[in-house]
Amino acid sequence: MTESVSRHAIVVIEKISAPVEVETSMDHGSTNHLRVTAENLDIFVLNYLSAKHAATDFIRAHHGTKSLFYSQGKGFSSIILINNGCLNFKNFT
Repeated sequence: MTESVSRHAIVVIEKISAPVEVETSMDHGSTNHLRVTAENLDIFVLNYLSAKHAATDFIRAHHGTKSLFYSQGKGFSSIILINNGCLNFKNFT
């Protein structure tokens, strides 16, 4: 995921959802930060089209049986669409 997509997704998620903690990572492989993130998050949205193969496999291995979702595109709207089904969104107008 690109940094601009990540920043935009965080802003939108924090504005339209119930209080949540959002983590992002642009790591390309097996880093300690990515391992901790994959192990600890309840919901993980993988921007699959922008992800590196090594990072994707690493996330799958460390996320366990918790929810893992794959966005359908590279942009922030794909991430928001997935989160719409996962989070308790407030009425956003």
